[in-house]
Amino acid sequence: MIRHTVFVFICLLGISSAHAQVSMFDDSETVELVKNAANHIYGMNNDSAQYYIDQVQDLRPNHPIVPMMEAVRVLWTNIPVLQGAVFDQFNGYLLTTVERAQELPSGNPDAIFFEMSARGLLAEYYADRGAYMKAFNEASKAYSLLKEGFELSETYPEFLFAVGLYNYFREAYPERHPIYKSLVWLFRGGDKELGIAQLNRATNEAIIIKVEAFVYLSYIYLRYEENPAKAQGYITRLLAEYPNNLYVQSKYLEAYYSAKEYEKLDPDLIAQLRTSDKKYYQLVGLLFAGIRAEIIKEDRLTAIQLYSESLKLGEDLPEYADYYKSLAHLGLGRSYHFEGDQAQANYHLAEAISRAETSDVKEEARKWMK
Repeated sequence: MIRHTVFVFICLLGISSAHAQVSMFDDSETVELVKNAANHIYGMNNDSAQYYIDQVQDLRPNHPIVPMMEAVRVLWTNIPVLQGAVFDQFNGYLLTTVERAQELPSGNPDAIFFEMSARGLLAEYYADRGAYMKAFNEASKAYSLLKEGFELSETYPEFLFAVGLYNYFREAYPERHPIYKSLVWLFRGGDKELGIAQLNRATNEAIIIKVEAFVYLSYIYLRYEENPAKAQGYITRLLAEYPNNLYVQSKYLEAYYSAKEYEKLDPDLIAQLRTSDKKYYQLVGLLFAGIRAEIIKEDRLTAIQLYSESLKLGEDLPEYADYYKSLAHLGLGRSYHFEGDQAQANYHLAEAISRAETSDVKEEARKWMK
């Protein structure tokens, strides 16, 4: 990853005047139901989200919006771990979205947006699973649809999200993942600064996809720009609106850890993560509990125990949480260093470097190695 939603909800506001045909989103009743569904999805209230999705189904039984919303519901119910039967369900909803979009009349704006969104998500998650050629194939098809959005982004704010993401990650992603460098020359060049500016505009001007703009800006500033102070503003607003969203809680703690503001690692958030029924969030909660024990309480033996428990959970999630695993190894490296076991310290510091996604983790790990 990007292990989150690359095109989530970009399709949810058809721009009717951009084409001769009329979009379903001229219907205010449908728009309101979609907004309500989205808010409950981000609020982690699955039953209420499903209620509103069912209402949309009644209004638009054969429209691609229904399987797309189902896909997003599955995504946010399980984010970021999509594997096994969950991934199959998610993938099935997206393929149905593409099929229904292609059944709409040629040039229909809904057809363009829903197919683009589904293919963008498929590309992202194929890439996460290492299926690079499948990812490239879906990305190419999504790109052919996205090209229409470049000209419309100044007139219609909902386009700002997709265009902003494209402009930023067209340049940033190949820098981070060189395997794609030989492929991206087929796509028009991007502009990272412009992409960030467009995403910022989306947080103010867009309607339904503004939450995704906040999510991605916080992610960009944490993992790519490595500017946690910038990320804090976005993630704090999200947490205020969606306090029960475990993904948002994780990113909030990450933003303050990365800024070395350890006193703001909220114990209540950590406790919520640790008591989650999802191993991924238990892992994150144990990690930040370990950081509090090590750095704030200076209780390194407890920290070693918590970090080790976090990594033990990570064994069941081999394809996920490398960044958080790198922090756990880094914490173990520091703790063992102060406990006088440099051999164990060096082992964990080397593991931190091998898993690290950001330069600050690598630099600190090298500092403690002997």
